[in-house]
Amino acid sequence: MRMQKLALASSLVAIPVLVLGGRTVAQEGLAASLTIGERLRVVNETGPDRDGDDGTSAVTTLDFNLTSQTNTQTLGLSLNTALPLYLDGGPDDDNFEFEDPDARLNYSIESKNALLGVNAIYRRTDVGDGIFFDEDLNQDVVTGGGTRTLFSFAPSLIVGRDGPVTSEFGYRYVSDTFSETADSSDSNTNAANARISFRISPVLDTFVFARYSEEEREGTTQTDRITSAYGVGASYALNPVTNIRASFSFDDDETVDQAGNVVSSNDGLGFEFDLQRARPNGTYRLSLSREETINGTRYNTSLGRNIELPRGILDASLGLSKNDGESVEPLFNISLSRAVSETSQLNFRFSQSASINDADNNVIRTRASVDYTYQINTLSNLSAGLQFADDNETGAGAIDERTLSVNLNYNYALGQEWDMVSGVSFRNEKSTGSLDSRTSTVFVGLQKRFDW
Repeated sequence: MRMQKLALASSLVAIPVLVLGGRTVAQEGLAASLTIGERLRVVNETGPDRDGDDGTSAVTTLDFNLTSQTNTQTLGLSLNTALPLYLDGGPDDDNFEFEDPDARLNYSIESKNALLGVNAIYRRTDVGDGIFFDEDLNQDVVTGGGTRTLFSFAPSLIVGRDGPVTSEFGYRYVSDTFSETADSSDSNTNAANARISFRISPVLDTFVFARYSEEEREGTTQTDRITSAYGVGASYALNPVTNIRASFSFDDDETVDQAGNVVSSNDGLGFEFDLQRARPNGTYRLSLSREETINGTRYNTSLGRNIELPRGILDASLGLSKNDGESVEPLFNISLSRAVSETSQLNFRFSQSASINDADNNVIRTRASVDYTYQINTLSNLSAGLQFADDNETGAGAIDERTLSVNLNYNYALGQEWDMVSGVSFRNEKSTGSLDSRTSTVFVGLQKRFDW
């Protein structure tokens, strides 16, 4: 079986090479790269939820990237995965499986008045790492063993970009599935949105919009969620530095059981109001909103400021959120991107938002990340990262799901596109009422990059 794995890894390495080698990749704006690595890795897992990756393994890593850009079209494709060969412990050798496969496609084509785009994502990773990717999908924090597989397909279309009437259409399909050992339910989501804007004058725009989302969740005790909203709005420039935007909508939300019976339903009027005022080194902004959810009415307000720094940008806001029958929750958001020196960069982000989780409970989502890179010299560099995710249910009987991940990596260029790579990482998962699960990883290896 081990020889079969090695043979398969060799075949996977050869496929991109043969594809690129069999054609001319000298077209303007077209570039491709393939990075092949081999590393020795040691994983230690403790706690009730273990993924079975314990022990020492030799891991083959594959990373393929393709980009193409012309005056009207842009294409980006990335494929990466790993193939572990366990030397002791770990899963049964007879159960061959790629580790953390990730495929992403971005494509757009545009003309003077239209833009068509397509975004697709497929990835499979440990449940604890699932939340740290694709934050725009608004995923729940899920703890426990097993794997999480996500597929997302999202086309979009804009028509009349430079005209008095601009139409925008979008659709997204998301499939979120878990292995049998994971304590969560599979779901499929179909969401669509449309917006038509009318330029009345150089300072006034009006628009109409509609949104629809249907989330189907598997399991006899699970309920499906259907939400929709449609309304009108306007944007008006009071002066060259001050702009206001307001919209009103009718919101309709309901949950349906597996037999098609409505379990809960809520509808009503919602509104959004935004005020922005530009300053020489940034902008002030004020936001107020009211929306109907499956759990009642939610009010949000926030005051924010972004500042242009000499070597970066800072953005911060302080807000409040209030759900029916619950206390006021403070929401704090801050992000900082700054060049610490000519050879180092720091990115920091902390965000909080009010939402509804997969159990149909109100939740405060907290996300934080820190990334630091340091170019030690022309041959070596150091990078460090921290990622934190917390879903805190509000109200009685609240459940808290939390995941923390920390990593440190060191790379050294050996020459002729060869690099020595090494790193350590630690992940901690915690859920109310259960013991913590911890995973620590240490690796060292070599990798080579091929460019076309």
